[in-house]
Amino acid sequence: LERKAIDVRTDTAVVGIKEGPHPKEDFDLTVAQLGDGTQLPFGMLVWSAGLAPVKFAESCGLEADRRTGRIQVDQYLRVEGQRGRIFAVGDCATDPSNPL
Repeated sequence: LERKAIDVRTDTAVVGIKEGPHPKEDFDLTVAQLGDGTQLPFGMLVWSAGLAPVKFAESCGLEADRRTGRIQVDQYLRVEGQRGRIFAVGDCATDPSNPL
């Protein structure tokens, strides 16, 4: 993965995601805020939240199911209201049109 310039981090907490204007270009930049203070700009972020994603899902500010606390996604696992830029999979996600 390193040869392909893929940044893999283990034992690293993501404490927030924010979007804002790129300092030099005319487009928005998405940045992950890591627990150690690192700001990590990204185009695609694959994030595995471990064994307890539901607490994060309930407090992350994304639209969540009131009953389960899981992040609402569409049939393609895109998070509702995020213009196809954020995906949620696994135990933290639910598709209201196709409940388990």
